[in-house]
Amino acid sequence: MELWRVIDSLELDEEYDLESLIGERSIIKKIATFYILDALSSVPLQSEEVKLAHQHLSKTLADEILNYTVMACLGEARHAYDHSEGLSEISEESYRLVLLLLDFANARSELYRKHYRIVETLGKEKTLELCREIFWTLDWHECYGGDPWGEIADAALLYLRGKITPPVYVDTAVNLHHHNACYLDKYYNLVEECCELHGMYFVRFLVAKNDPDFLDEALNHVCVLPEYREHVMEGYKYYRLTRR
Repeated sequence: MELWRVIDSLELDEEYDLESLIGERSIIKKIATFYILDALSSVPLQSEEVKLAHQHLSKTLADEILNYTVMACLGEARHAYDHSEGLSEISEESYRLVLLLLDFANARSELYRKHYRIVETLGKEKTLELCREIFWTLDWHECYGGDPWGEIADAALLYLRGKITPPVYVDTAVNLHHHNACYLDKYYNLVEECCELHGMYFVRFLVAKNDPDFLDEALNHVCVLPEYREHVMEGYKYYRLTRR
């Protein structure tokens, strides 16, 4: 069956467990742990356990962000019919996707819960390719779709196709913006503080991690995931040996 007919026949009538696909909404501890392990894993003679912990968290976080990005791109593409021009310029498959998403023009949360039927049917790569075409080809109204979302879809495709590593994708994704903020804000809680004592949240952490002394003082300013704390402390042991 032609792809556009497949899309035309889709019914988004089943809700999925978002947390199993894209993780918890709380993200500050996971991002902080990722960057701390990322820095510690590059220390000369660092233990293999620390390196493996970094690899595991990087892959987990990258895959969750990828799944989120597919969902968020569909969420943004739902605006194409009402907030862009040039629908005649996109492929039949992309046009049919626009029509499918039109049913959720004012129901982003509902689309998020039901979007995975599209992914199951088309696959992540094809879904992103169609969204990419919608973002780059159409003439979007201000504050909708367009180049920022095209870049978001492009980065996800690079990771999905193995062109960039999980750590590179995570670092890229947290620095990608839609029209007014980091694009991860459609689901993840970017204003949540890691704890009352530290008061560290997503945007503040992205600035703090660039400080040359960040690694030395990191644990005084941000919490890490409990399941990775042992690996973090092990990593610091080797890090401090190299600083003597």
